[in-house]
Amino acid sequence: MSVSVRPPMPAPATPVTQPKRQNFQPSARGSLSKIVDTPYLVRDLAPESPRPQAMLQGVKVETDHTLTAFDFGVYEYLQSWSYEHDKNMEQRAYRMPLSTLRRFLGPHTKTTDIIASLEKLAEIKLSYTLAAGSRFVGVQMITSWQEIKGDDAVIGWQWPEPIRELMRDLGVGKYAHIELVPLTTDGMSSRYSAPLYKWLAFEASQRKWKPGQPNTFELKIEPGRLVAEIDYPEDENGKFNIGKLTKFATETFVKDIENVRKFSVTCEPEYEAVRGRKISAYRFTVTINPPAMHNVRVRYDKTQFRRGGKDDPRYQVRSDIWLKASKAFSVEGSPMHGLVHWKILELWLVALQEAIDNKALTPGFETRPYRGESLLMAIEAEGPDYACWGFLSEEVAEPDLLAHLDMLPRHLRSFIASEAESGRRDRVGWKTDRRRKVNKKATEYISSLIESEPVEEPITFETCTKAHIYFSMPVEELERRVFERLSSIKWNGTRTITLVSHYSDESGHDGTYATDIRPTLDQWCTLLNGLSPIKKGTEIYA
Repeated sequence: MSVSVRPPMPAPATPVTQPKRQNFQPSARGSLSKIVDTPYLVRDLAPESPRPQAMLQGVKVETDHTLTAFDFGVYEYLQSWSYEHDKNMEQRAYRMPLSTLRRFLGPHTKTTDIIASLEKLAEIKLSYTLAAGSRFVGVQMITSWQEIKGDDAVIGWQWPEPIRELMRDLGVGKYAHIELVPLTTDGMSSRYSAPLYKWLAFEASQRKWKPGQPNTFELKIEPGRLVAEIDYPEDENGKFNIGKLTKFATETFVKDIENVRKFSVTCEPEYEAVRGRKISAYRFTVTINPPAMHNVRVRYDKTQFRRGGKDDPRYQVRSDIWLKASKAFSVEGSPMHGLVHWKILELWLVALQEAIDNKALTPGFETRPYRGESLLMAIEAEGPDYACWGFLSEEVAEPDLLAHLDMLPRHLRSFIASEAESGRRDRVGWKTDRRRKVNKKATEYISSLIESEPVEEPITFETCTKAHIYFSMPVEELERRVFERLSSIKWNGTRTITLVSHYSDESGHDGTYATDIRPTLDQWCTLLNGLSPIKKGTEIYA
């Protein structure tokens, strides 16, 4: 029996080519196009846009133009808009309504300012160096124009080819997201703040926030290098004003980036160990902050969506916030490790009730930006979602209220949480809820077990038995000027106290001299007034 052999398949006339794998391109965070009609929501959106390292560090302006903070704002918004709509930078031109850009840049921005800025940007040429070593010189920043239709004006612009190539090749570790609101909408007071912020933003992007870790690093930069990085003015001999540079680095810049969410910065000058206190470097201490809620993504179904609890609309936090907080903060090594979403909600309600009642549970009530009255102000200014996330970020970075609750006995912790939950139910009008009645009985029982600590009254002249006075003269002089005088005074009081005089002898040894006196309050005040030139500090009562 013969076996038939199938003939081989003929080769295709046209060879099959596999699709080319796309390079990694990071996404923008927060879509500007979604708020075209409501640009005033840009602070709530907190948009971020990626930039390559070559555009963040070492960029030089070659022409005789001065880039202002406003110019940086216009440029960054146009570049962010382009990247959001075209990550591969394939389009030849981009457009945006002029009114949208004006409102993105802030309520006080004028159309004439934007036009003047665009005209200046078109005349500026840049130079920069790639990580591979190639250097680009004479690169035009942008080409722009206006398209007017009736009362509507549209801005059009194009990017030069070298910048398009940079923006379409943002490999892993070669870029950083910049935050548009502090850089543009809020505006920076100094034109040198934007380039320094970008330089630090790239350095911060190379480090991730780790729960339970210090999350700080230091960068030292010599004055000459800092001048080069931010294009600080120099004279023909390469000299610059070191005093103004120091004030900028340690004060102006730190204030300009207060609203940056990714990291915070402090700066101190370091001096050489020589006469004249010459500055050798500026030490920037950068703290990586916990992730912003926009950057934490969670997936949930309909059953998971209703998390948290109903509250007064002023304090209502979105349901997905609790899932995001659990994902971001309840990780291994974090002070919140193991806290499920309803426990995180419980912590928030305790902080909220503490602020509403104005009754401090820890010293952080007075000092932290998201505790006490400051928390209520943050809720009013930023909304409950941002305020809640800010509070949780503070606690995970440096536990205060969380640590206090963890150290309390279980019955006290339950009592505080129950009071906070009852406060939430009061705010939504659930006064007849059965659970609230149970909570009320439990809190009444627990509060009966708590003994209030006695408050010690301060000891004063009227209640003391001893008064200690410290002198700054030898004992021989004290005997002549003080001790003999005390024995000659006729005291008119009815209560005897011991006056203890403290002094040091010639050998440096401490000594005391005690005598009983019965002064009235007027006599005592007159005595202290007479001794004030020779006594040290304030008298101490015991």
